[in-house]
Amino acid sequence: MCPEASSGSGGSATRRPLLASNAAFGAILTVATLVVLYSLLVVQQPLLGGLVASWVIGLYVVWRFVRWFTSAYERRTAAMESMADSMDRMADGRTGPAFNGDDHDR
Repeated sequence: MCPEASSGSGGSATRRPLLASNAAFGAILTVATLVVLYSLLVVQQPLLGGLVASWVIGLYVVWRFVRWFTSAYERRTAAMESMADSMDRMADGRTGPAFNGDDHDR
């Protein structure tokens, strides 16, 4: 098991704080608002501003989904490695009779 994946708390050591996520979302909304205001006041084409703002927000949502997916995949991989390591340790240090399917051997 690689040491980077085993943080002991399910990978929370690599998570970004919620404040950084809110700050990034606030920055994206600010940029989208400025684009819409520019398209309304200077260019006078509101659909152009809405199109650009929707693309900016859409790309941000896709980026967040990809980050969430990779984080979930890494957590799942770390959990499976942990289970495999514990099963390997159990198999190496097995003591006592093995279960052969009968109720009285449990």
